[in-house]
This record gives sequence, structure tokens and C-alpha cells, in this order.
Amino acid sequence: PDDDPALAATHSQALVRAARTARDHGHAELARELNSAALRLEPGAINLYRELAFLELDLGKLQEARSYLEVLSFVDTSDRDAALALALLDFRQLGHPVRAADIVRRTFTGVTPPDMVEILAAEAWLLGRPEEAITEFIKLSRSPLVSADTYMTILRIAYAGGFDDVARLVGDKVLEGTAADDPRRARVEFLL
Repeated sequence: PDDDPALAATHSQALVRAARTARDHGHAELARELNSAALRLEPGAINLYRELAFLELDLGKLQEARSYLEVLSFVDTSDRDAALALALLDFRQLGHPVRAADIVRRTFTGVTPPDMVEILAAEAWLLGRPEEAITEFIKLSRSPLVSADTYMTILRIAYAGGFDDVARLVGDKVLEGTAADDPRRARVEFLL
């Protein structure tokens, strides 16, 4: 370890950049070693925790990744990518939609990114508020960034909630935006 904190920080940042390069090229073990060396030099470096989080995600170590992402979402509130990764991890892989929705609300004030609509809609549905789920979606329905999977989630919510007119509207959007051989088409056609 360097005695000079500024020099230690510079060396740590170089190691984190090298670890990111190693991870990007499929050398996870080398990335882990480089991150360990950076951790010894500068234990509190935010960019180090970000790199550790995404390394653990790549390795499929979801709980470890979540721990790092949780720290990042509170310490570096400007790191929207880390918060987004944390919300998606909680929602899609760990099965905690309410916790994911809390992350979305505390991170994204004002305009919610289109890929977060699905999380907010799922939470509203689970809490027995289908109208709120649909309202959240309608706000962003014209965005080209809303995926067919999000449309399918809203379609299922509208269908299950008895909102036939909304289900028809969303179903038509899915049919417009998917290829003829897309497997989602059969499900939409059946529901409609």
C-alpha cells in the first residue's frame, strides 16, 4: 500500500479500469484479483464497488452483486445505471417487485425511464391497484423505448383486471410491434 493517499487513489483507479477491461474480455478471475488489489489500496472507492457489483452480476452471484449495488444506490445517487441494475435484479432475478419499485421511486423522480414502468406496474398490480398500473403505463405508451415484454405485462394486468378496452389497445400495440414469427403474438391473439 502507498503511504500517499493521492497516489494510492491513482493506483486504485488504474487497477479498477484494468479490472473492467479484464471483465469485459471474459477474464473474471483476473478482474477479481485486480479489484482485490484496488480494495487494499483504497477501500472506500465508489468506482471499485461499482466494478465489483457488475463483476458479481456477470458471475451470477446475485446476492453479492445486490449488496454492492445497494451501497452504490445510496452513496452515489447520481449513478442511475447502478440503481437501474439493482431494480432489475430485484424484479427479474430475485423476485422482489415491491423492493424494486421502491428503488425506482427513490432514484427516478419526475420522469420514469420506460424500462422501469414494468416494475411500477407489477408492484401496483400486486398491491391490488390495477388502475394505477395501467395509468403508469399509459403515460409512457408512446415511447419507442417501451419493450414488447412491458406491453405484455400491461396486457396481462389489463386482461386479468377486467379492463378489456385497455387490453385491446395494448394487445394491438404488441401486434404492431412484433414480427410475424414472434412467440408473443400467439398469446396476444389468444387473449384478444
